[in-house]
Amino acid sequence: MLITHVVVAALIAQSPCDGTWSQASAEGHGSVAIGYDPVRRRILTAADNAIWEYDGATWTARTTFSGGSAQSMCYDPARQTMYIFGPWGYDDKLWTYHCPTATLTLVSDNVIGGRDYPAIAFDTVRDRLVVHGGYSGSSLLADTWEWNPGTNTWQSFGNSPIGPRYAHRMVYDKARGQSVLHGGYYYFNRNDTWTWNGSTWTQLPSTGPARYVFNMLYDARRGRTVLHGGTTCCGEVEYASTWVLEGNTWVQCGVAGAPRGYANWAHDESRDVYVLAGGYGPTPSGRQWIPATNEYVPPSLCVADVTDDGVVTSADLGLLLAAWGSVDPAFARFDLDRDGAIGQADLGVLLAQWGPCPN
Repeated sequence: MLITHVVVAALIAQSPCDGTWSQASAEGHGSVAIGYDPVRRRILTAADNAIWEYDGATWTARTTFSGGSAQSMCYDPARQTMYIFGPWGYDDKLWTYHCPTATLTLVSDNVIGGRDYPAIAFDTVRDRLVVHGGYSGSSLLADTWEWNPGTNTWQSFGNSPIGPRYAHRMVYDKARGQSVLHGGYYYFNRNDTWTWNGSTWTQLPSTGPARYVFNMLYDARRGRTVLHGGTTCCGEVEYASTWVLEGNTWVQCGVAGAPRGYANWAHDESRDVYVLAGGYGPTPSGRQWIPATNEYVPPSLCVADVTDDGVVTSADLGLLLAAWGSVDPAFARFDLDRDGAIGQADLGVLLAQWGPCPN
């Protein structure tokens, strides 16, 4: 039990940045349109004329996608639906993808104006899809739009104080109750961060990495936005650094990952892993597209809280016992000590963390 206490103490002492990178064996169908389907517990991408699923071991095409490769996807938990925006080529089509049935429906087209590289997020509290900026094919855009899935209508909020911007990223921050937008490009790489509450854009007081076409996700389990890699212009170069938004301050992590740009990543909540599919990066033959799937295991302040309710109880114990001995990648979340097996060592970690999780 002493050894278990040492392991747990080390886990708790880790900073939010001290995770572990690895390259998966599966080569994926990378896309900036990537998300997590909690119904089937799969990472999804919309690329190469298909909706692809990744279960932690294999990429599989679940259904065809007439949009070719999409620009963004966001999950709506109330409807168990992924919203998929825009094929490339200055388009503004919006599809719904019902995760349980793999049903794709085109719900909006030619309304807000075609654009490439907009920033998009879904506000789960206000039930709105938020779109900012992008490139129209002739100019950079500064506008903000919201789509109401209940009425299938768009609302314009005009041009924002952010100004024209493209190749930026936006996520919905559940802890803030606001969308968070960062970076992008307008004359030079931008490093500013903004929040949107449904009526007003507010700039955060600190700046982060100056990047565009980078990877950004919101980790609901830890309540923080995480940014990785990205590209700078011009004479494009990809970066390997990872950053965490702690409150209003960006903190650079000490662990470097795969240098990737022109991609995006998503949080596989069932395995508690961030998945980065494809992207441009350096190779011995020069900068080119790399189809590899990379994974980042973030540190947990309470790894045994598999129910994510802030306390380790019999509910977590029951789930661990149900997964006992399994080698199914879907149950990797219960391998608490990350040794590849679900067994007595994991039970020891859970019992040592019994009770309320540390804040």
